[in-house]
Amino acid sequence: MTRFCSLGVFLFGLLLNGHLGADSLKTQIAVSHGWSPAAPPNMSMHAGYFVLHNQTSRAVELLSVSSPAYESIEIHESQIIDGIAGMSQLPSLSIEPDQKVVFKSGGLHLMMRNPGSKKRVGDSFAVQLQFSDGALVDLEMKVSKYSPLQADAPKSDMHHHHHKM
Repeated sequence: MTRFCSLGVFLFGLLLNGHLGADSLKTQIAVSHGWSPAAPPNMSMHAGYFVLHNQTSRAVELLSVSSPAYESIEIHESQIIDGIAGMSQLPSLSIEPDQKVVFKSGGLHLMMRNPGSKKRVGDSFAVQLQFSDGALVDLEMKVSKYSPLQADAPKSDMHHHHHKM
């Protein structure tokens, strides 16, 4: 009986250690500086920018972005090819371990279509990022005249969100 109890305690310990080890490997994503430039009220497409930091030791893939404030949101990238500026939709975006990806004008950005309401400077709205492992990360985007990454931007425009999956 003692041997059986010892074996049970040993197996339980292995399971517990395995579980704790798995938890320590959970993906950790930091999202900050979410903002959207103020746009004329009749525009049906707005841009969105933020900083995404993969704080893990493995690559993660951003699959989609959504918001109740917009009919649809796509991940886009601006490029200059053969001297011609263009933009293409990305089906997803891979972020390498410990990589920071900056969504900014002239590069990666969100293309947000058909807002549900007019967006004015000072307004904010929620977006949700979905990753390939099923994790969801929420971010508050603020409508502003300035990027929160600019030195002259008001400090109140900065929003930080961390998510552990």
